[in-house]
Amino acid sequence: MEKIENYLDGFEIALYQIDRIRIEEIINQAKELFQPIQIANVLITPTLQKIGEKWDDGSVGLAQIYMAAKICEDVIDKLISFKEIEIKDHPKIGIVVFEDYHELGKRTIQMYLHNSGYNIIDYGAGITSEDLLRNVKRDNIELLFISTLMLRSALRIKDFIDKKNEAELNIKIIVGGAPFNFDTELWKVVGADAYGRNPSDVLHLLSEFIRGELNE
Repeated sequence: MEKIENYLDGFEIALYQIDRIRIEEIINQAKELFQPIQIANVLITPTLQKIGEKWDDGSVGLAQIYMAAKICEDVIDKLISFKEIEIKDHPKIGIVVFEDYHELGKRTIQMYLHNSGYNIIDYGAGITSEDLLRNVKRDNIELLFISTLMLRSALRIKDFIDKKNEAELNIKIIVGGAPFNFDTELWKVVGADAYGRNPSDVLHLLSEFIRGELNE
């Protein structure tokens, strides 16, 4: 039986080569056998995480990772369309790419939440501690998803969480991205309440939050 993992090497090579024709061929082949969410979770996200790790160890350049991320974001936009469903406004949920500009993980999480009926306030990418703190306070955010691709950005989340605690804001923080998968204790180091290994964890973590069981 065909496995989506079989497409990983070819997809990664096509991204390095910025071969949009080959990328489209791979995605179209995968679409014949797998659901869009499987393609996002098992093909696109792991490939970008692998490229991010190679950037951290110096084996790929920043231009390569930037182009790979932008191409994958375009793929996700074409791959997934949101359903017309009733949207829940509570709890107040925010999402952000913290000090990074790689938005694939964020977009996939938004897909999960939106398709489950939850409204999400999107704070975009590249935001710093001060601006994020001001925004979540203004919007009365109760649960914040923070995504990073680079280790240095992940470590700076601690500064935001310290500022959040100093301001006595009752906001639960869930982090995710390649640095937290590489070091599964990192989320505790930065002071988060939980971390998701992949975007599909988001609904389970949200359920824990609603039940008051997150990080208990």
